[in-house]
Amino acid sequence: MSNRDIKFGIPGVLSLYTWKDFKKSLKYPLPFTLVVFAVFVVFSEDTYQLICDVVNLAVSVIPTIIGFVLAGYALLVGFGNKEFLMFLSKTRAGRPTLYQGLNSVFAFSLLFQLMFLIFASFVYFLIKLNFDLIFISNQVSYITNLLTLFVLIFGFFYSLFSVKDMIANVFSFGQMHHYKIKKDIKKKKEEETKNQAN
Repeated sequence: MSNRDIKFGIPGVLSLYTWKDFKKSLKYPLPFTLVVFAVFVVFSEDTYQLICDVVNLAVSVIPTIIGFVLAGYALLVGFGNKEFLMFLSKTRAGRPTLYQGLNSVFAFSLLFQLMFLIFASFVYFLIKLNFDLIFISNQVSYITNLLTLFVLIFGFFYSLFSVKDMIANVFSFGQMHHYKIKKDIKKKKEEETKNQAN
């Protein structure tokens, strides 16, 4: 039993979902973020209004995405076929088991979306209080607004594209179950053929 097997909670999630996994997950969200952010900066002078628009979009859409991911996660965790779960939990040298891998992707995605929703909600409340983020100087306020806008766009696209990953994971889960069933059927046929030969 490795250290990964006995870590629970957020430390457990972060020990299984590595920095390498996170970098892989940036394949689509980061380019979309950079393009949309660049278009916003070039074609709009009112970054504060853009922040308001993206925050309103985020706080209305992200809870639905969290619900979708939770439904997929419940399917994975609540699956009751003990033999299949044992198959997914086979030890792989230096790597998490297939079950741990699927589990960590769902858990990290939910954790990220929750943190992003908290951040977006915080910005939303600041906007409702007519708080222009930072008032130290116009330049500092502009830079802070740009950083806030970038984080909001990135968080939104990362959450959005995580749905694609969840669909892929649920499908992979189904495919692995199918593979296990086919493998068992083949094994049973081989045993029957062997018994008939004897």
